[in-house]
Amino acid sequence: MASWKQQPLEEVPVNFGAGPSPSPWRSLATIAVIVLVLSVLPNWLRDALFGLVGLLILLPILGILGLRWWINRNLINAPCPVCGTPVSGIGQSTLQCPGCGEVLQVKNRQLVRVTPPGTLDVQAVEVQDLDED
Repeated sequence: MASWKQQPLEEVPVNFGAGPSPSPWRSLATIAVIVLVLSVLPNWLRDALFGLVGLLILLPILGILGLRWWINRNLINAPCPVCGTPVSGIGQSTLQCPGCGEVLQVKNRQLVRVTPPGTLDVQAVEVQDLDED
């Protein structure tokens, strides 16, 4: 039976699956093959391949910029109309205030309370009694 000797951690070879680093000649050969294949292709096919590669590079960039524009246009940061806690929400959505738990809806870039149909939303006003004098 072969004896197995435990190696210190610093001496254990680590290979992440990449194998040995490729030589510069291998990289140059790959580039030469790509150039040779592209020079043999018809112009319309070569242009289509370059256009496709260009789209693959530009579409993610345009998608991220478009998403940022949409979020800046639709994100609402406003205080809760009940307790004043700052609340963020996307336009035309319903959300709940983290401070008081009130259900709110975004309308016309403002936060409004959601009330069930038939509910009257009133504000109390203090009335002074005239007979106290």
